[in-house]
This record gives sequence, C-alpha cells and structure tokens, in this order.
Amino acid sequence: MTRENILKSILSFFYAKLFSILIGDNEVVKISDFGTCREWNEISTKMSFAGTVAWMAPEVIKSEPCSEKVDIWSYGIVLWELLTCEIPYKDVDSSAIIWGVGSNQLQLPIPKTCPEGFALLLRQCWCQKPRNRPSFRIILTHLEIAGNELMKQNDAEYFKSQQKWRQEIQTHMIANSTNAQKFEQDLIKKRQEELRHIKDIRMVYERKLEKTNRLFLEVNMFLHQLAQREREVHEREKMLPGYKRKVVNPLRKAHDKISRKKCTNACATDAIYDHTVRFC
Repeated sequence: MTRENILKSILSFFYAKLFSILIGDNEVVKISDFGTCREWNEISTKMSFAGTVAWMAPEVIKSEPCSEKVDIWSYGIVLWELLTCEIPYKDVDSSAIIWGVGSNQLQLPIPKTCPEGFALLLRQCWCQKPRNRPSFRIILTHLEIAGNELMKQNDAEYFKSQQKWRQEIQTHMIANSTNAQKFEQDLIKKRQEELRHIKDIRMVYERKLEKTNRLFLEVNMFLHQLAQREREVHEREKMLPGYKRKVVNPLRKAHDKISRKKCTNACATDAIYDHTVRFC
C-alpha cells in the first residue's frame, strides 16, 4: 500500500481494529465486524468485556462507564498500525496487555522520527482521561494538516523510515517484556510474602483463640465446683440445730422500699414548709 493509499485509509474509517477494515474497489474503505458495537444513550454507558484486548481502551478493560471516546482510543491503535505496519503489542500475552493498559503501565511506543503531527495525534488519542481525547471531527481536521507533512516524503524514504520504526518498536517491546517479567516476579514475591504474613497472623489468632477457649473451660469448671461447694455448705447448715430458713418475699420487700421512700419525701416537704412559715 502506497503512502497515498495509507493516508486515504487514515482519513476514511472510524472503528476498532485494522482487521475490521476492508478495502474494496476504487480503494473504498468499508467497516465490518459489528459484533460488539453499541448505540450510545443514557442507559448504555457500559460495555461488556468482549473483543481484542490490544485495541481496547482502559475504561473498557476496567468495566468503567464508557462513551464514544473508547473508539478514539481504538482509532489511535489503528493509526499506529497504518503508520508503522506493525502488530500492536506483538508477542505480548493478553493478560499482560489487560494488566498493563488497565494500570497505565503499558503503551505502544511512538517512534522518535514519526512525523510530529501524527505523534501528537497518537498521544491525544491515548489520553487516560476520555474527556481529553479529541472528537473524530477534530481528528479529521488534524489529519488534513498532518497529511501534508507525510506527503513531503517519497515512497523510498517513507518505507525506509517504517523499517527503522519497526526495529525501534521491537527493541522497546523486548525491553518492556523484560521489565514486565521482572515486575511479575516481584509481584509474585510480594504476594507470597503477604500470604506468609497472613498465615502468621492467623496462627497468632488461632493460638489466642485456643488459649481463650482453655481459660473459658477452666472458669466454667471453677464455677461448677463453687456451685457444688455452696450446695454442700447449704446442706451442712440444714443439719445444724436451730436452723431456720429465711424466706424473703420479693413483692413485700419492694413495697416496703417504696413506702420508706414516700415517707422520706413527705418529711422533707414538711420541714421545708415549717421553715418557710417561721421566716414569714
């Protein structure tokens, strides 16, 4: 595909990935594969996790509320494919892409010698905050300006630049892959340490629980022995001469207490009245 055809393709499609874009007669670009498309309205603000992860926006991966700006992110991936003729996240595992893109730790490298207009557009399409990504109307205006810079190169220069970009991208992805493996190992080590710490805490609490249960059983045993001893003492008291069991009526006791309280209040009132009369 020549530079002119690439530029026409860039200006012609608005969708997720390069495999879904078909070029027909007279270089007419058509979109296919609408299996995961959505009609945006006030209700459908979330998308199901379906599709190819390399073209997914972070908010789709994290199952966050989505808007048409997810297509802007995907468009940036396709634009990168057309400029570099490389496969995005080549030889990177899908789970690593999900983690890296979702946590803002992994992003496609923009070649250093990439035309500045396209480099700027790629960075705008890949903004982490969806509201900072441009609309397709702005993208079209931007491409019309940036396309002039691309057209200044002849085909030989452009394909030579593409070859350098691919080497640069491969070097970057290999370095990132090494860093990702190291990070994964560090993460596994950290999780293992956390698991050991959790096990240690669990053992401490299990020992405390065992000690508490043992103390509870001992206290229960002492209470049982004390109750038994009280019964024995009571039985011995019954055998003593002149033993008379004192029976207390709870209702009578409460009635006497209320009567005493009323009597106390009445005496206090009389005393206050006498004092007032003398003063007068």
